[in-house]
Amino acid sequence: MDETFVKKYLNDYLKNKNISYESEFSLLSGGRVDFLSYYWKNDYEISINGYECKGNPSPYSVAKIIREQIMEYQKAIQKTYLVVGSSRINELNTLCRVNSVGLINIKQDGSIKIIVEPPEERHLFLEDTAYKNLRSISAMYLTFEEKFGSKLRKGSYWRSTPEPNNEAQFNMGYAEDTGSVYFSINIENSLKILNRINLKRLHSELINLSDDYWINAGITIYHVPRKGIYTTIINTSVTEIEMADLEYLKEKAQDNIVFLQITTNVWDSYEILSRRIYLSRVEIAMEQLYNIKNIM
Repeated sequence: MDETFVKKYLNDYLKNKNISYESEFSLLSGGRVDFLSYYWKNDYEISINGYECKGNPSPYSVAKIIREQIMEYQKAIQKTYLVVGSSRINELNTLCRVNSVGLINIKQDGSIKIIVEPPEERHLFLEDTAYKNLRSISAMYLTFEEKFGSKLRKGSYWRSTPEPNNEAQFNMGYAEDTGSVYFSINIENSLKILNRINLKRLHSELINLSDDYWINAGITIYHVPRKGIYTTIINTSVTEIEMADLEYLKEKAQDNIVFLQITTNVWDSYEILSRRIYLSRVEIAMEQLYNIKNIM
């Protein structure tokens, strides 16, 4: 079976399981796994599973795939599967078992059979930083979806509520430079908003937030669709923002696409938290930003 069909059938399988998953997911630790699924096993554990799809590989090719790709994924992912449309499944079975890799076979009719389940006790240690980063991102995806539903705008390491780009959106993302997860109100094109709202009221709400909140604003230039180049012009604590700053942004928005974000960190990747605490931190940030969302 061609690899394209293997991916299609696995995508359908994951969708039918009604769990959250990503396709073509780039790991911060290196490599891009074909599919990554994640869900809460209980209030304390997130099950994270990676799937590498191939067509009908030879045992030699599988040994190479495990050594060069899957073992890299295993630095961050708890359980990994090789997914194939193969007629040589018995030979692949042994290779996967000795390397603690799961094996899934997809038949010509699209039916799926799990041949090998990865063991609960791994033969390789998770790399602490790689695992914690991936768990933090997975927790972000799950928490945001739990609060706002599944009809979201999605991108690499971020989620946003589905309002159009000239309306305020709640946004959540993972900052690669700091390893922190942030929650924010985000406006991609602020012209209509800055023209219609009371800037004095917005300023009053901003400076009443704690200095844990930041304002980040600047100009976006689109040379090609959906590929913006961002130039930041204001990045400071909300407690230091002045009316003149907001007036300046309004003026710039007349002739430019001006983005505006009010944000705070809600957790760091080194924190291993329960589902309850993740939700609580997002709910607190939502409550503190709600008046600003209403103004906009």
